[in-house]
Amino acid sequence: MMAMLGTVSVLAFVTAVIGEKAIFKCPPEDQLLPCTCSDTRHPAQVRCEAVSGMDVIQQALSNKWSTPVPWLNLSNSNLPALTPGSFANISVERLIINGSNLRFVSDNAFLGMTTLQYLILTEDRLHEVPTEAIKKVPRLQTLCLAGNLLSKLDTTSFAGLSNLRSVVLSDNRIASLGSGVFSPKLQSLAIARNRISSFNGSVRHLTSLEWLFAEGNELQSVIGEFDGLINMKVLDLSANQLTTVDGAFKDLRTLRTLNLAYNWIEKIDNAFSFLTHLRHANLSNNHISTITEKAFRNLTELQTLDLSGNFISELGTGLNYLKRLTTLNLSRNSLTSVRLEEIKWLKDLQVLDLSRNQIATVDGTFGHHVSKIHTLNLSDNLLKHIHSGIHFLHDLSRLDISYNNLATLDKRDLTKNRRLKRLDMTGNPWECDHSLVRVLQDLDTRMVRIQGRPMCYPPPDTQ
Repeated sequence: MMAMLGTVSVLAFVTAVIGEKAIFKCPPEDQLLPCTCSDTRHPAQVRCEAVSGMDVIQQALSNKWSTPVPWLNLSNSNLPALTPGSFANISVERLIINGSNLRFVSDNAFLGMTTLQYLILTEDRLHEVPTEAIKKVPRLQTLCLAGNLLSKLDTTSFAGLSNLRSVVLSDNRIASLGSGVFSPKLQSLAIARNRISSFNGSVRHLTSLEWLFAEGNELQSVIGEFDGLINMKVLDLSANQLTTVDGAFKDLRTLRTLNLAYNWIEKIDNAFSFLTHLRHANLSNNHISTITEKAFRNLTELQTLDLSGNFISELGTGLNYLKRLTTLNLSRNSLTSVRLEEIKWLKDLQVLDLSRNQIATVDGTFGHHVSKIHTLNLSDNLLKHIHSGIHFLHDLSRLDISYNNLATLDKRDLTKNRRLKRLDMTGNPWECDHSLVRVLQDLDTRMVRIQGRPMCYPPPDTQ
C-alpha cells in the first residue's frame, strides 16, 4: 500500500503546479460519443473508455474546442500503437492512456501537442521509453510510464526535455541505472518496484530533487549515492536489502520523511546525525536489537517514529532527545517492561503502541511524565495487573489491553482516566470478581465503549 501511495503522491505533487488558465466548457453529450465530458469539477475531464482505435477518438474529439482539454483520459481501450498525428487538432494539457495494450509510440505521435504538460502511459506494454516522441513535447513537465515492460534507461532516454520536473517509472523491469540518466532539474522521481540493485550515481548531485521513491527494489547499499541532494524532502527506500545506512544521508539536511521499513538494518549509529529537520521516520520490520544513545540524538524535530517489527528488548536512553515526538510504534518487539527513565522525556507523546511484546509490568509513574497520551495499545502482552500504571494519563481516550493475562481490574485502575471513550478487553481470563464489576459499572456510567467485555457482565441494555 505504501508503494502505491508513493506514485500517487508524486502525481499529486505535480498536479498542484499545473493550473487551468482558460475556462473549458463541455459540448452537448451527443457531439462527443463514445466519449464523455465533465466540467463540474476541477480540472475538467474528457474520458474515452473501451474504444477500438485512435480513429474513433479522432472522429469524436477533433476540432471540438478552442481551449486545451484539461484532462484527456483514454483508458481500457485497444490502442496498440500511436501513429503520426494521433492527436492532430486535439489540444490537451494532461493525457492519460491506461490499460490500453499500448506497445508502440511513433516518433511523431505527439507532434503539435504544444500544450501538453502531463503525459501518463501506464499499465501498458511499452518496452522502451518513447524518447523521440516525447522530445517533441516542449512543455512536458511530468512523465509517468509506470506499469510497463521497461528494462533499461540510458543518457538519451530523457534528453532534450528541459522542462521535465517529475518522472514516474515504478512497476517496470529496470535492472540498472547510470549517471547522466536524469536531469539536474528533476524534482520528483519514482522508480519503485523494479529490479534495481544500485543507483550507480544516477541521482547523485540532482540538486533540485525533492521526492525520491525507490521502494521494492534490490538495493544493497546507498552509501555515497545521495551526495549533493541538498533539497530532498521525502525519501522512500523501504523493502530493499539494505544492511546499513551509516554515512548515506549526510547531505540530506532538508529531509522531512524517511522510510526504511522492510530492510535488513541491524543497528543505527550515526546515520541520522545530519537529519535535523526530519519529521517522520519508519524503521519497522528490520533487524534492529539495540537503540544507541546517539542514534536519534539530533532528531529534535521528529514527530512520528515507527520501530515495530524489530528485536528491541530495551529502550535505554535512545529516545531521550525526541522531545517533539507525538507518535511512537514499538509493537512486535521483545520488550519485557516499560520503564520511566526510557520515555520520560517524550512529553509531547500522544500515541503509543506497545502491542505484541512481552511486557509484564508498566511502571506505576510513567504516565505522570507522558500525560498527553490519548491512545495506548498494550494488547498481546503478558500483563497480569495494571496497578497505577496509567493513572496520570488524563487525556487517554483509547486503551487496548486485549489478549493479556488480566483476571481482574482494581477499582482504582481507570478512575482517573475521565476522558476514556474506548476500551478493548478482549481475550483475557476475566474472573468477574467484585472489583472488576465495580470498574465495569463505572465505565458504563461514563458511557465508555467497551469491546470484549466479560460474558458475565453484558452491556447494560441486555442485563
